[in-house]
Amino acid sequence: MMSLHVNTFQMLVAPVLAVLFIISLVNTVRGSHRRATGLRTLVWLVALLTVMWPGSTIRLARLMGIGRGTDLVLYFFVIAFLWAVFYFYNRTLQLEGSLTSIVRQLALRDAVQAGPEEHETSLRIPATVHRGGSDHRSELPNR
Repeated sequence: MMSLHVNTFQMLVAPVLAVLFIISLVNTVRGSHRRATGLRTLVWLVALLTVMWPGSTIRLARLMGIGRGTDLVLYFFVIAFLWAVFYFYNRTLQLEGSLTSIVRQLALRDAVQAGPEEHETSLRIPATVHRGGSDHRSELPNR
């Protein structure tokens, strides 16, 4: 069994990580997004274990052919960051496509419901726009 000598950093950080782990664990059991909350729970648990036993990252790094435990942690976070960037970029593109589709459907529905005479009046741009008590003309500058 490994001996546990607790330093000041561990005394401050370990309780916070333990609380975050417990909250995530409860949310995983209760929640509907089990994969996301389960991953979050795993991250808090691994963070807690590596704070309490920092030598474990060194041993794991050497098993994987990496010299230092901090390098292993850095590589992990770089890969996780890149995955998150690509995931959220792809998700943003999907949401933009969905939003475009919804706006098109609403525009077509409103155009059909409005009829031709209402459609022409709804396209007119007002001469003034009221903002905070003063009128600003919505004209293009003369060139």
